[in-house]
Amino acid sequence: MPNIHDQQLAARVSDYQDQEAFAVLHSQYFAPIRQFIVFRIDRKEDVEDLASQVFLQAWKYLTKIRGRKMENFRAFLYKVARNEVADFYRAQGRIPQMVELDAPEEYLEIADTQDDLFQEQIIAQDKDYLIECVNKLPEPYREIIALRYFEELGIKEIADIIGKTLGNTNVLIHRGVQTLKKMMKFQS
Repeated sequence: MPNIHDQQLAARVSDYQDQEAFAVLHSQYFAPIRQFIVFRIDRKEDVEDLASQVFLQAWKYLTKIRGRKMENFRAFLYKVARNEVADFYRAQGRIPQMVELDAPEEYLEIADTQDDLFQEQIIAQDKDYLIECVNKLPEPYREIIALRYFEELGIKEIADIIGKTLGNTNVLIHRGVQTLKKMMKFQS
């Protein structure tokens, strides 16, 4: 969900190159963006570099779009982070494993109560073990689980970030949760 305060700060950066407004956005989002990248990159130094690069790209973009409104700054940052990770893998000649979606129609209605139950289960688990299991998930499940359960983003916002439909996003979340449950030996 777009945050009006973020929109105002982004507009100040865009219209006036306001460094103080950008510093507020940076302090609010740097840790979550870094955490998102942690689930996709192994080396701490690379994570820090990529997180910094995300904000450099955000500054460049905001100061270039003068006068245009940014609808959802948080979603924008996650898109930039996602692109930076993809560029990182491309530069190394590695491509994260992608998962094909087949027959997404059968998963279009996924009850939120299942998400709540699963979230309660993962909270009860050892955090280190949970992170270890999430890190072993194939892409894009790892990314989807991180956005949904660690960053606590809504499905529409996640769909905007990854450039998929709501139905496909629901499918990815559902399959990611099922894969993680199997890994962690949860009962269905």
